Amino acid sequence: MQGLFIASTGQHIGKTTACLGLFSGLHKLFSRLGYMKTIGQQHITTKQGTQLDKDVLVFKKHFVLTDSLKSMSPIVIPAGFTRDFLDQKIHIDDLRKKLISSFKTIQKNKQLVLVEGTGHCGVDSIIH
Repeated sequence: MQGLFIASTGQHIGKTTACLGLFSGLHKLFSRLGYMKTIGQQHITTKQGTQLDKDVLVFKKHFVLTDSLKSMSPIVIPAGFTRDFLDQKIHIDDLRKKLISSFKTIQKNKQLVLVEGTGHCGVDSIIH
């Protein structure tokens, strides 16, 4: 198994909490475990100016993960993203490449990558 994707049918129902528990348990089985959140809606900006999903920082710090924050949180949806996408300033192929590249980067030396989806299946449907 290369990756385990966690999705839901609703927002705010415990995906991140479930992923924290799963990661903790899986870490006992796999010594080389990775994590990423595909699309970050609730994001923060680091002191270095990197925008990332707020949950990624929790995983990075708590589990002392060595992967880059950019790989762990490849796509962030800030205010205005939907308008830019509709105006074709953002292209789906670029997003897809970024997502796949980030997964492959994290996966490179891992036995398993836990991948947390965003919100629910309708949240990012405009960009599919």
